[in-house]
Amino acid sequence: MTVPDAPAGGVIRLTIPGYGPFRPTVHVNDRLVPARFGTQDVPVPAGRTVVRAYVTAMAEHGHAELAVDVAPGAVETVHYSPPWMYGLPGVMSSTTPTGWRRIAPSPQAAIIVAVVAVFVLYGLLR
Repeated sequence: MTVPDAPAGGVIRLTIPGYGPFRPTVHVNDRLVPARFGTQDVPVPAGRTVVRAYVTAMAEHGHAELAVDVAPGAVETVHYSPPWMYGLPGVMSSTTPTGWRRIAPSPQAAIIVAVVAVFVLYGLLR
């Protein structure tokens, strides 16, 4: 797909599914880009483009990064999926993440599951 009004560069079509009070933060080639949930087009120069994203809730989390080669006049699609729980990483890819690929385990998640399991077992054995 080509963009007629972007001859010297291309476009990153950024898709961020979701909603909520914690807005995503996106950097394209270390430049802060206004981001929102949904789909938006970000004009970029032709060549290697690095897209970084995260969300902030008490602290930055859900970091993800993807390098994309953009041809002059081309549209490259990038999907960023914020994590569903604090402490989990985000997922960024050029294809739509589906199913459990969106959810990557983290040490914080393992600790939370272990603590909940202890409380449940304590309640059952009482």
